[in-house]
Amino acid sequence: MTSQVSVPSCVKPPKAAYRYLPTPDQVLHGNGKNLQRFIFKGQTFTALEEKKLKRLEALIAAGKLKPYKLTETWDRSDLLKFIHGTSWKTAKALRNLQEHLKWRASSLPSDYRILYPDVRHILQTGCMYVHGRDERYRPLIISRAYMYDFNKVIFK
Repeated sequence: MTSQVSVPSCVKPPKAAYRYLPTPDQVLHGNGKNLQRFIFKGQTFTALEEKKLKRLEALIAAGKLKPYKLTETWDRSDLLKFIHGTSWKTAKALRNLQEHLKWRASSLPSDYRILYPDVRHILQTGCMYVHGRDERYRPLIISRAYMYDFNKVIFK
């Protein structure tokens, strides 16, 4: 279990940012199987999305995801991304989800801080840093790849 780190008030978005509600056209475009969703979290899903989500959830409940399991932080909106990404094909969404979870299990550590020793030399070059926020108060990650010699990158 990781401990919570206190966030300084100078990097917290203003309270008004938490009250931001996107307009319907910023959330969805099109309809039926031509629907394109831009925002997944905290949204009401269409009837088609609900239908496809229930099918995928039924496959998961039936044990079709074994030997993998979803991370604790995932919710229905994360599953919906796989459904949209496969053009509404539930079986393909399940296969893609299995592949994604397999990749996560084999490639990502359980705690991101384990990666720091491997990427410290990259961060110290100044080719990548976090600076400020955009108009929706998301952190800006600045990447200046021209500054880094990718021929020297060595990862485990």
